[in-house]
Amino acid sequence: MKLHFEGDIADLMPGIKALSQELSFTLSDDGGKVQVGPSSSENVLEVGLEEGNAYIRYGQKHQFFRGLGLLIQQGQTGRPFHIKENQQFGTIGPMFDLSRNGVLTLDSFKYFLRKMALMGLNTVMLYMEDTYEISGEPYFGYMRGRYNAAELKEIDDYADQFGIEAFPSIQTLAHLEEFLKWESVAAYKDTKGALLVGDEKVDRLVENMLESVSAPFRSKRVHIGMDEAEELGRGKYLDRNGYQSRFDIMIGHLEKILKVTSRLGLEPMMWSDMFLKLASEDGRDYYNSETGIPEEMARRIPKNVEMVYWDYYHTEMEDYEKQIAKHRPLGCNLAFAGAVWVFNTFGSITAYPCALQILR
Repeated sequence: MKLHFEGDIADLMPGIKALSQELSFTLSDDGGKVQVGPSSSENVLEVGLEEGNAYIRYGQKHQFFRGLGLLIQQGQTGRPFHIKENQQFGTIGPMFDLSRNGVLTLDSFKYFLRKMALMGLNTVMLYMEDTYEISGEPYFGYMRGRYNAAELKEIDDYADQFGIEAFPSIQTLAHLEEFLKWESVAAYKDTKGALLVGDEKVDRLVENMLESVSAPFRSKRVHIGMDEAEELGRGKYLDRNGYQSRFDIMIGHLEKILKVTSRLGLEPMMWSDMFLKLASEDGRDYYNSETGIPEEMARRIPKNVEMVYWDYYHTEMEDYEKQIAKHRPLGCNLAFAGAVWVFNTFGSITAYPCALQILR
């Protein structure tokens, strides 16, 4: 199939060329004409074929590539058609787990980005516990297939040509077992997977994490993790400081992180589960239907961080509605992450991509 695009397409051309092989078309001056232009709204995509004339009208860059896929799919019959779609979420896309099993190669990542473009997704989150390079930390991601800065920039550049925002998701508190297992970094370690909060070396490490991982990306968004940190303050921290409230420890650590993200001009997000767990009766139950966020806790939680409610298990809409309602007293912008169940298998390469939806 030969196509000739007309309109303001300079910014779209790299993405069009990247998808030409995927969609089996070539660019030619004598190809079928496709008129490209703006739609009536930034949330509206219109694709059609009328009297032999094809068109794609879009409001945002990523919508065009969704429209291109629809045009190829529907236009092969030669029959007239008109498709109009209204975008329901401002931000939606997968999280790729790049910390378990094999780290995706660049070619594999680009393959998924092309598929995402055709689905009209506009964001991708790279979950990297220790699979990115940090200057001065040779054991961070050692033997784990970590990405260097140039590779992350290449991913970001490739995503950007489709209007997809790529940004990193890291861990600044727990889930760092693969890094902390090395004896050479024992000074950073509280427990098996948690950092020794309050230690000056750890503060510098976290700052280095944020500086290193954010530099290759256009996006100012960064996910700082901090989920499933039940062991927080119960190892070396306990020996040094005695028993301290885990909520107090978390808030102190979070406030330090937010000073760094503010200095770097970043827009932080974090998993919300620990706050709901700490508000529960046993301090561990994320999904307890009776849990409410106490006013004192809600007051102390910083508002300049976006909370991400993750839920990979429930099947009823009512359960999700209740959990979203329980997050509202936090007073933060809220995002939702739900799982595609391919994790906990022997051969998974993407582990658990999550549909990330920003709920303003």
